[in-house]
Amino acid sequence: MANNKKRGRSKQNKHARRVHQNAESKSSRSASKVSTVSSRTPSDPAAKQKSKTSSGAPVKSRWMAVVIIILAVLMVLSVLLPSLSSIFGTGTTDTSAASDTSEASTESMETVDATYGSEVSDLQTRLDNASNDNERLAPLLNLGDTYLEWASAASPYATDETGQQHVQELYGLAQSTYEEYLALHESSDIRTRVALCQFYAGDVDGAINALESFVATDTGNNYGPAWAYLGMMYQQNGDTEAAKRAYTEATRADADDSYGAKSYATQQLANLQAAESGSQTDTTDTQDSLENMLNNAATSGN
Repeated sequence: MANNKKRGRSKQNKHARRVHQNAESKSSRSASKVSTVSSRTPSDPAAKQKSKTSSGAPVKSRWMAVVIIILAVLMVLSVLLPSLSSIFGTGTTDTSAASDTSEASTESMETVDATYGSEVSDLQTRLDNASNDNERLAPLLNLGDTYLEWASAASPYATDETGQQHVQELYGLAQSTYEEYLALHESSDIRTRVALCQFYAGDVDGAINALESFVATDTGNNYGPAWAYLGMMYQQNGDTEAAKRAYTEATRADADDSYGAKSYATQQLANLQAAESGSQTDTTDTQDSLENMLNNAATSGN
């Protein structure tokens, strides 16, 4: 079991670095568009400095948007690989194949599709061969995670409408797979992943509505990560006051910081306050909190 946890953490850290690199790659293509809360980090540091000098406060606002989206991309990783034993008390997550996938060459959309497509085929075979509902849980979880990783890996290569539609379809497949899992076994963690799939597929309102409905239940109201992710969605959607309320609820629901949601929410509240006062923000503590959430995800689940 210790080796499984260690391998899970290794996979998460490798995937965190890859998704962060993908987010930076994608940002270079969207830098020319109108700045929104979903913008990525500018790829030209010299141009960024020039803009900061000439435009003042608006650049600081764009920089805050950059910080928010990078943290959001990292945050989604905190729910990718909770141990199956924590979720339903049996089985283990197959990390060896996914580890090979994360280290494979991803030089084009075709390479990404071939690599992840092969893994999906193997997992689908395992799912088809399951003899009962309990045996379906592990391959369903792995399949949902793989679709979610596939969408993330493919995103930098979605340079046209066809590619973007392909990525949205992958998020949709991840969502439907997680929903199939939920039909067999209720899980706060998986229910939150469903909302995250909606969010990254572009259905922001649907994702927010899903989490709002979940936190309105007794179970969801006491699940700190759901409040933290809801706050992140509000924040990226420009609703700062709603984000503050959600982050405050996250600190209440995860009072002992067992998921790391309290640390994340506390730092985000501090960042929002600093932004309102025009102060510079330091994301170091938030980065550390996210790393802790990644580690906790290997041993915590709900």
